This record gives sequence, C-alpha cells and structure tokens, in this order.
Amino acid sequence: MSARGLHHRRPDPSDELFDAACDLLQAARALQDAAAAGDTRFALPATLGAIEAVLHTLDDGTGLLTAQFAGASAEHQALRRLGVALGDAARACEQARAQLAAPSVERLRARLRAPARPPDRASPAG
Repeated sequence: MSARGLHHRRPDPSDELFDAACDLLQAARALQDAAAAGDTRFALPATLGAIEAVLHTLDDGTGLLTAQFAGASAEHQALRRLGVALGDAARACEQARAQLAAPSVERLRARLRAPARPPDRASPAG
C-alpha cells in the first residue's frame, strides 16, 4: 500500500466556498434555461419554494461569513446588508409562491366539491 493513500489532504475552505458559488451560478443558469423553454406555470409554486429555501440558506451562510469579520469593519457591514437583502428576497419568494399557489388550490377545491358527472355517451342513431 502506498504511503500517499494514507494521507488525505483536506480541501481548502476558500476553494470549497468558491466551487459552491460556481455550482450555484450553474444552477441559476439552468433555471433560466428551463424558464425560457416553455410554459412552466404549473411548476412555479414549487420552484419558488425551492428558491426561497436557497435564499434562506444563503442568508445563513452569509451570517457565518459575517462572523469572520469584526463588528465595525466595512466587510462586516457589507455582508450584514447582503444578509438582510437575502432575507428580504426569501420573503418575497414566499409571498409570490403563496399568491401563485392560491388559484391552483382553489381550482382543486372546486373540483373536489363538484359532483361527479357520468361520462357523456353518444346516443345511438335511430
């Protein structure tokens, strides 16, 4: 067995952070491509829910980055403002999702309340 196999190099946190940001950009581009591909209205509430979760997670991550800087530094203040903006964006997603989902829920409720109708049968020619 090689000695190289026994020593595992820990990934550099800065590289990991940047790689994750690149993955996020790639995912955002995929969302953009999917939105441009056709009618995606039925997927919007679920998609906005996922985007909302991403924004909350980014807000949490920004909080962790903010903690790396002293409270009065310009970096700390900039990251704090970014966290506020991400939180605001997450709330906007939540509101949009609720607004878009409401008509779908109402249509489903109406369908469930409507009496069942027998299928139309063509009358025999007489």
